[in-house]
Amino acid sequence: MHQPATPFQTSPTELIDALSRVVKPDLIDFRDIDECRFEAISGSRLLPLSLLEKEAPLLDKDREMILVCQSGRRSEEGQEKLALLGFNKVGYLGGGINAWKSEGHLVEKARMVWPLERQVRFTAGLLVVIGAMLSFFANAHFIWFSAFIGAGLMFAAFTNTCGMGVLLAKMPWNRCPSIVSPASMRTQ
Repeated sequence: MHQPATPFQTSPTELIDALSRVVKPDLIDFRDIDECRFEAISGSRLLPLSLLEKEAPLLDKDREMILVCQSGRRSEEGQEKLALLGFNKVGYLGGGINAWKSEGHLVEKARMVWPLERQVRFTAGLLVVIGAMLSFFANAHFIWFSAFIGAGLMFAAFTNTCGMGVLLAKMPWNRCPSIVSPASMRTQ
C-alpha cells in the first residue's frame, strides 16, 4: 500500500522562488470559477477542488505542483487527497491568496463581472421591457414576448433550474481566463 507523502507548505516568498526556477511547478488554483474570475496568481490554472477526483488521473504524478486557494484550507485538503492518490510532489500555499496579497505580491485582476444571478435578473427585466415597448410601438402581439419571459421565470423558480442562467454562464465574460484543462498540464 502506498504511504501518503507528508504535506508540505510553502510561503509566498518560497512560491516566488519556485516560480522563478527553470522548471517551474504547476500552480493549480483550487477555488471555484466564481472566485478566480476576480483575481488569481499569475500563471495559475483553475481546477476546482470539487473536480479533483474526476480530473486527477489526467495530472502528471511526477510533476511538482503547488496548490492555491483563498485561505489555504482547500489547498491543504486537495494536497492530502492527491497524496492518497500517489502524488508525492504536491505542496500548498499556506494562507492562500490572502497571505500572498498580505505580503504585497500582485494578483491578476479580472474586469468586474456581475454575479450570474444579477445578470439573469437584468437580462429578464431588459427582455420584458423590450417586449412591452415593442407591443406599444410596433405590434400589440409583442406583449406575448414579455409574457413568455415571465412564464420562463416562473418555470425557473418552480423547477429550481434556469435556462437563462445556463446560457449566460457560457458567455465569454463569465469564463475564467486562467482555466486550463488538466490534460494540457501533462505536456508542459
